[in-house]
Order: sequence, then C-alpha cells, then structure tokens
Amino acid sequence: MNNINDIQVEGPVAMLTVGDVQRSLDWYRARGFEVVATNLNWEEGPVNWAEIKRGNAQLMLTAGDGADDGEPSSTVWGSTIE
Repeated sequence: MNNINDIQVEGPVAMLTVGDVQRSLDWYRARGFEVVATNLNWEEGPVNWAEIKRGNAQLMLTAGDGADDGEPSSTVWGSTIE
C-alpha cells in the first residue's frame, strides 16, 4: 500500500486508559468480549495493552493512571483494513 487514499477505515476504536489491564480484560471477558491481541503477542511481561471485541464493537485497553488530574481518559483510533 503506497497511497494513503488506499486505506479503508473500518470504524473508530476507543482506547481506554485503565489502572489494571488484566483485571479489565477479566471484566470484559465475563461480559462476552473476546481478546483479539495483547502486548504479550510481541513481548514478555505484564499485560499493559489489549484489543478486545464483541460483535462489531471493538475496544483497546492501555495501562495508565488516567489524565494528569487522575480522571480516566480515552482516545479514539481508526480501525483500518489493508
């Protein structure tokens, strides 16, 4: 793919910053989400990033303590098809 115009955006994906990714994964799995990938796919150590889905809904979870003021934060990414 040489041209940015050839990228097809499938939809937005929210990235949620959570205090404990593994605990959040357990919570989402109990509600029917499946794990698509985690940082353990390419590195050792604790889970600090994950992509999950349920039906057409996708989320990414990342480790952190939220925004500077301690409130939870989120970011929206675009999911692409190559």
